[in-house]
Amino acid sequence: MLLTSSILRMQEDTSAIAATYSKLRGAKVSLRGLTKYYDDVRALDNATIDINAGEFVTLLGPSGSGKSTALQMIAGFVVPTAGDILFDDVSVVALPTYKRNVGMVFQHYSLFPHMDVFGNVAFPLEMRRLKRTEIQQRVTSALRLVRLPGFEDRRINQLSGGQQQRVALARALVYEPALLLLDEPLGALDLQLRQELQIELLHLHDRLGLTVIFVTHDQGEALTMSSRIVVMKNGAIQQVGTPTELYKGPENRFVAQFVGETNFLEGEIAESVGGRQVAATPDGLSFSYISHDGHELGQSVTAVVRPESISINPKPDEFRNAFEGVVTETIYLGDIVKSVVQIGQETTVTAKTLFRAEAVQLAKGDRVRVGWSAEDMVPVDSGKPEGSGFRG
Repeated sequence: MLLTSSILRMQEDTSAIAATYSKLRGAKVSLRGLTKYYDDVRALDNATIDINAGEFVTLLGPSGSGKSTALQMIAGFVVPTAGDILFDDVSVVALPTYKRNVGMVFQHYSLFPHMDVFGNVAFPLEMRRLKRTEIQQRVTSALRLVRLPGFEDRRINQLSGGQQQRVALARALVYEPALLLLDEPLGALDLQLRQELQIELLHLHDRLGLTVIFVTHDQGEALTMSSRIVVMKNGAIQQVGTPTELYKGPENRFVAQFVGETNFLEGEIAESVGGRQVAATPDGLSFSYISHDGHELGQSVTAVVRPESISINPKPDEFRNAFEGVVTETIYLGDIVKSVVQIGQETTVTAKTLFRAEAVQLAKGDRVRVGWSAEDMVPVDSGKPEGSGFRG
């Protein structure tokens, strides 16, 4: 209820002033072989991607994956070792930050504690030597856009974490950039506020038409907010796609493991007919999956199936993949229950089911049957290997 009412208030507040920003147009951003080395350490390796004007693209990966380095090079804070950065097909790699028309919000906001809210938001306009009347109008509009009207005279230490985040966002938007860069800006907030601000950022993106590049290590944020996601590891782009494409069709083991929870089953191809393959595990199980990559008999394969695709005690013959097993662990997560089921001497799978108070709850030691569709299994060692230079 709180989240819904907050979204409605935000829509009402922004609808009255969206016209102020109606002239904004997102920039197309292109990275061409972008590389950065610090001595012998590879921070980013041959990153190549096109980000369309008006897209909300997330750079997702663990610490050290190169996502923040890429963002800082796009902003102009870090000079590339090699490669190029283009805005609307024009190279900006030689331009200083202040000439790139880029707004940026950091995780810790970098607000000036000796200034009030008005001074913080007005700062980039003052550096551009705008007239005082225009500064006043823009700051007022920007604060209304982020739902902070009337906060002009507040000191930074008088604001909550969420309010400080909004001030930082207003400061990034006030000079009407074509590109907004967000470096884990929600990481310091509690879960409920973080979820609320995710929705607000999406609505602002939709209304303003900006191109947004968002950096996070939180897969939930990436799946919730993104038009497309760029998954990174050790300075290399692993896969680029929509949230659905990454979740349902990971191209290698790292992407499958990092973007959502999953089960890995390993075996050797025992049968291959058309697009359906049957693999035998070392402990004597057989599982079926769909692939048109032409696996050969005896070839080793790893396939994944998501926990929510696994049914517990399905109807007989409902699934091609069906196994008897024993529950070894149950984990209650509120609306979701995870059940770990051992189906072979060396094979376990985790299933996720919605919690229903009236349903029979599984307990450790219960014997169950689990099943899933061959269409819900994806091979992850036959697509693009973990590496660099993937073009998205």
